Amino acid sequence: MKNVIVYLLGHYGVGKYTVGKQLSALTGAKLVDNHLINNVIFSLLRVDGKTPLPEAAWDRILVIREQVIATIAEIAPREQSYVFTNMLAETDEDRALYTAIVELAEGRGNLFVPVRMSCKEDALDLRIGSPDREERLKHTDAASARDMRRRIQLLEFAHPHALDLDTTLMTPEYSARHILSHIEGIRK
Repeated sequence: MKNVIVYLLGHYGVGKYTVGKQLSALTGAKLVDNHLINNVIFSLLRVDGKTPLPEAAWDRILVIREQVIATIAEIAPREQSYVFTNMLAETDEDRALYTAIVELAEGRGNLFVPVRMSCKEDALDLRIGSPDREERLKHTDAASARDMRRRIQLLEFAHPHALDLDTTLMTPEYSARHILSHIEGIRK
């Protein structure tokens, strides 16, 4: 997998990081997990996966995200592939981030493949409280995550290379291989 930007999108617990890590291991793509960016700031604050963050934290995270995107756009080798992860809501800010990643791929001449990830609610509830999520400063409260899934509409987008992926019964390796198969189909 060369010259590709995959964008794994979905609610908390669908497996974005886990599948992204597997996809990276299979292909050599660089994983740009949203927590790679967020945890620079999260690690400086009290983050327990339950307590809301100060709103000003997100402004600082935005600066880091902009620098990551600029580094990939301006310095990184064009043939390098990337796997981004995020939960994007139907807001102007999140729409702008999605557009920035699309434009990043276009500007680098990369194939862009957005993946809408989903998972059944009972499986999400079990995944949310895992110790691995707590270690990575991720949201860990199943009840509030369930409430957010009901309140927050995920970003709607149309893209000719989009893939819908339900990870409820898929292993991370199977999910990653399914994404690779999708990419191969686009390239044929």
